[in-house]
Amino acid sequence: MSKLVVLEDVVIQGMAGNPRAVQQFPELQRLANALKTTLGQGCSRCQQNALARERNAALSEVKARLAGMPPDRKKLLKQTLGADQVRIVFLKPGDKKPTVLTFS
Repeated sequence: MSKLVVLEDVVIQGMAGNPRAVQQFPELQRLANALKTTLGQGCSRCQQNALARERNAALSEVKARLAGMPPDRKKLLKQTLGADQVRIVFLKPGDKKPTVLTFS
């Protein structure tokens, strides 16, 4: 087992793209939906910016929801990732400084 796994954006996006992970961790659902969204008609630059904002908001929400899971769910997350410890860096609503949460 790896000692510490940091849940960076790319790791969380990879989990959200995996249907099995989304089934295990419903906290990933909003991000999974945001990642599936494609450009429609209209100004592609405007739509790209809107999609990016939605994905970033979904990613922030997922990080906060993962950090707020009960201990048994955090244990399952550690087992799924094959880690002894998991670290999540996220912004709490209204905070300007990131919160760093490491759980073991």
